[in-house]
Amino acid sequence: MIRRLSDLVPQAGENLRGGRGRGHSQVFFQRGEFSTPLTAFNVLTLDPGASVGRHQHVGSEEVYWVLEGTGLAEDDDRGVELKVGDALLTGDGHWHSIQNPGPGPLRILTVLSEKSRP
Repeated sequence: MIRRLSDLVPQAGENLRGGRGRGHSQVFFQRGEFSTPLTAFNVLTLDPGASVGRHQHVGSEEVYWVLEGTGLAEDDDRGVELKVGDALLTGDGHWHSIQNPGPGPLRILTVLSEKSRP
């Protein structure tokens, strides 16, 4: 199955996970299209000043991989700067958030997996 970036319609969202500002997701693949515990494979773009609020993963884990810009992330209780090529893995039971300090867009690949449900 092939999805081309040029064919995807960005889905806008405000205050993602209780964060600030505006983000845009390009959904490449989603739940039901995988035969494994993967549930999402998306590109998220945060406008300058926007953020994804701090949230915990329960029964799931997520990877953020920075494609463009610089992000200020929280990895549990530790603040870190993420630059192009850096990745953050948030495992089951852990917390994370990310914000775009600007001045340009922050684009991250997000990959989410969840434990199998009975």
